[in-house]
Amino acid sequence: MKRIDFQPDSYNLSEVLLNRRPKRLPLYEHNIELYNDRIGLFGGFDLNLLIMNKYDDIYREVLEKGTKFRNIAKGYGLGSGNSISGDVHAEGYQAMIDASKEIRKKEEAT
Repeated sequence: MKRIDFQPDSYNLSEVLLNRRPKRLPLYEHNIELYNDRIGLFGGFDLNLLIMNKYDDIYREVLEKGTKFRNIAKGYGLGSGNSISGDVHAEGYQAMIDASKEIRKKEEAT
């Protein structure tokens, strides 16, 4: 197990994690790859995805990445990275819910 040492007065854990991840990998995907066997992870989908995209695009991305995250992690709860704000259209939120139901259906079928 790799240990990350930091001093609470001097460092912010987020900054330590951000500085240690490969630049090409988004922070959430980096953390799920590093810590999937030790902690439960929640979220993974930025509010901007839900706010700025159409139903089909959201559904497709959540289905693809949500399936990947569920396969990697021992504990994973699919959701947005933050609370659902008033900026999120019902259609965007519904796309995330529908994709999560499809992921569950596929898991139960296997």
